[in-house]
Amino acid sequence: MKLFSTSVAYVLQVDKALELFSQAITVAPEHPSSYNNRAQALRLKGDITGNALSYNIGSE
Repeated sequence: MKLFSTSVAYVLQVDKALELFSQAITVAPEHPSSYNNRAQALRLKGDITGNALSYNIGSE
């Protein structure tokens, strides 16, 4: 799921990618890369606050 959602983000289907990253976080919240990927997708949308929050959670 992570690879697919990252690919979706790169073709600028950011909303779909965010949905998939959130699903990945729900399934496996212990994997920080999903939070970091969601942070990057939020950055692409211009959501700097969401980006920082998601990145910080993934960095813990």
